[in-house]
Amino acid sequence: MDFVDGLLRSDRHTSIMVVVDRLSKFAHLIPLTHPYSARLVASKFMEYVRWLIDALNNIRDVLFIIDQSSGALFFFGQNTDITPRFIHLLVWHLSKPCTHILTYETGSTMVDELDAQLAACDELLSELKQHLATSNNRMKQLVDSKWRDINFNNNDCVFLHLQPYRQQSVFRWTSQKLSNRFFDPFQVEERIGQAAYKLKLPAALRIHHVFHAFLLKKRIGTDPPIKGKLPPLRENISLQLEPEKVLEIQWMKQGSKFKSELLVQWKGLSIEEATWEDEE
Repeated sequence: MDFVDGLLRSDRHTSIMVVVDRLSKFAHLIPLTHPYSARLVASKFMEYVRWLIDALNNIRDVLFIIDQSSGALFFFGQNTDITPRFIHLLVWHLSKPCTHILTYETGSTMVDELDAQLAACDELLSELKQHLATSNNRMKQLVDSKWRDINFNNNDCVFLHLQPYRQQSVFRWTSQKLSNRFFDPFQVEERIGQAAYKLKLPAALRIHHVFHAFLLKKRIGTDPPIKGKLPPLRENISLQLEPEKVLEIQWMKQGSKFKSELLVQWKGLSIEEATWEDEE
């Protein structure tokens, strides 16, 4: 008896317990889920190989059956010459790709019932292949309909889309929908690979300067854009926010109590990016 682990998941099973009968040389493949215990292995053995009890001729096998019936956790293992060879053959077959299923030629067998069943299986297999091809083609069409080729040249000015650059858990915006989605425009320095570009960022920004093409939007026109400046960062890449002044005060009711909230404008940020903060 031996185990084959590390297989692809199939119906929640990732391992196979191989039990080889020493007399008939017949192998039993029992699916297991990792991790498995000795009690589980013993119960699976009793479930799948119960008819082998009469053929057991080793004293350790008999002790294993007795201890299993009494609820003990004793576990036996035999290392015969047949088991390693079968394990090697099983692993080799599992690593091979699926073989091509040959179609049945009508009239190849003399049994009419068998001929009809094999012909029906071929029709069912052909229908399944057609449904799979239709489904794959539909998914490909949906992806291709939204795909577009994005190319930028060197020295082009592009807007940078950072999402989510400022998490809502850091501080709350007065209007999350009206917060900035694109920042500055930045100059394209070079193309990296098939879909990435290196931008010329200010030295004060401690972020990586290579971005995917879908995060960039080309600037069109010569009018000066409304810039959305990136907030200052600390050495640990966290937001460096310092209050500049309080713009407004409001009272919020929580249960039977009232608490005050302040509309704070932060240093280095515009008034539109002011946030409501608790007074405490």
